Amino acid sequence: MSLYKSQKPKKPKIEDVAKEIIDGDHLKNLLNFLAFLNDNKLTPRWQSGNSWKVVYKNKNVCHINLNDHEGVWMIRHSQFTRDKWFVNYEKYITDDKLKNFIL
Repeated sequence: MSLYKSQKPKKPKIEDVAKEIIDGDHLKNLLNFLAFLNDNKLTPRWQSGNSWKVVYKNKNVCHINLNDHEGVWMIRHSQFTRDKWFVNYEKYITDDKLKNFIL
């Protein structure tokens, strides 16, 4: 059975899946990021096999993917965030460390 088909009926929380396939600092960083999202009322919603989307005011902000082969996670920004928030960000962000983090 495919990962999508096995997760679709349950629509699992990202924390539950992550604890099974990610460990160490990667898991700690993900859980800290999820705590940040929860503190800001942004709850990841299951989207597909090992993929969750984060929505704000009915707009997709980003997608969080878990890679079970490598035991890592990644964030992909959505078209909305790229077009609305990252256009000409150089004008607004002057700290080089923050620019590097965003990139």
